[in-house]
Amino acid sequence: MTQEIKRSGGAKATEKQSADALLKIRQARSYLMLNHPFFSVLALSLAFEETTRCDTMATDGRKIYYNVAFVLELSVKSIASVIAHECLHCALGHHLRRGIRDAYWWNVAADYCINGPLIESGLFDLPDGGLYDKKYTKMSAEQVYADVVKTEEAKEEDKGEGEGEGESQEGQGEGEGEPQEGEGDGEGEEGGKPSKTARPNPCGEVWDGTKNDGSPLDQDEIVKQEREIAARVFEAHAQEKASGKGAEGAFRGILEDKAADEIPWGQVLSMHMQELVAYDTSFSTPNRRFVHAGMYLPGTVKRPNGVLAFAIDTSGSLGQEELNIICGNVNQICDEIQPLEVIIIYCDYSINKTETFEYGEEIILKAYGGGGTQFHPSFNWLEREDITPDVLVYFTDGYARISEEDLDGGIPSYPVIWATTGRAPYWRGEGEVFGEVIEIGRI
Repeated sequence: MTQEIKRSGGAKATEKQSADALLKIRQARSYLMLNHPFFSVLALSLAFEETTRCDTMATDGRKIYYNVAFVLELSVKSIASVIAHECLHCALGHHLRRGIRDAYWWNVAADYCINGPLIESGLFDLPDGGLYDKKYTKMSAEQVYADVVKTEEAKEEDKGEGEGEGESQEGQGEGEGEPQEGEGDGEGEEGGKPSKTARPNPCGEVWDGTKNDGSPLDQDEIVKQEREIAARVFEAHAQEKASGKGAEGAFRGILEDKAADEIPWGQVLSMHMQELVAYDTSFSTPNRRFVHAGMYLPGTVKRPNGVLAFAIDTSGSLGQEELNIICGNVNQICDEIQPLEVIIIYCDYSINKTETFEYGEEIILKAYGGGGTQFHPSFNWLEREDITPDVLVYFTDGYARISEEDLDGGIPSYPVIWATTGRAPYWRGEGEVFGEVIEIGRI
């Protein structure tokens, strides 16, 4: 952190100042694109708007607002760092989670929550004055808020009841207004929170999300936005992983609440599978989703590629209705990945049927079998047929056992995804079952 922030106040910028600030914003977004694709994807999903409502930057989940004077005082890297800060507010849904908590102290808590990973990564250059305490790095905003408010209340008690009387004539009843100089008694604070004397100054703000008309979001809209955020985070993670750049891994801990079950399981599965299939990229086909923002990212050049295998547990845990839902998602995944060949294996206690679909063919799933459950026959069939798929997805409720001794060729060398409606398969051996488990819940 190298640059001290001088608070800008609410003065309106000149036309030239506005143009210069917008240029620096664009340069900062380019910096993120080249160095931190994870944050670049998040930032490009948000509109940028000049404002005098805040001294620094702020977000409401739809836009990033910036004060021109603040932007003009910073280097491009520092601007990019504050944009990353605002993107983390959005990714963690801080604009949706405040509830009845005091708005100012919620902002303080949210800043402590996200500044730790940004600073500790060593890759960002937040302005001096940004809130940081190592003990808060791995805590949620709610946990930090409770601790911060408790600490501030204790400070107020230590001052004594009569302290501050007569020192300021304008400090009483601070309420919901802008930060003021001098002492205040905290009257009007939402929920009876401590007064805002000597308040820390965040380097970027988070405002409550609202509808387009400015009214509060209802619960259904909050849930919808949470799903959109989760999908965006998955997309950003996939972009960064594909590029081999950035340090999204440094923020994995604070993004754990964007769990896979927050977005449709078919989309989660598709994202995981796309990471396992190699594609070419080219600037001759730029990514159209970002062209509107003036950013030209290389687009994916997809060609028919690879072999996908899907094993279906037909022991009775998945009926035709569930298979129809799975079928729709499998076809959508294949439309995205464009495999040369798709292999379907129907298996309960043994192999009941196998089918092979060529590139472009519509996949149809039907229920075959209905006996007990064993997992190893599907892997052994692939071994006997000398087929090594790019990935095998096993749809099951997970209620069966498997061991390395059951597998003719040992633990598979290809990626395996267990898409389970119940639990992870029982593994007879040390550690956990091979492959990756995605819980898709009840279909």
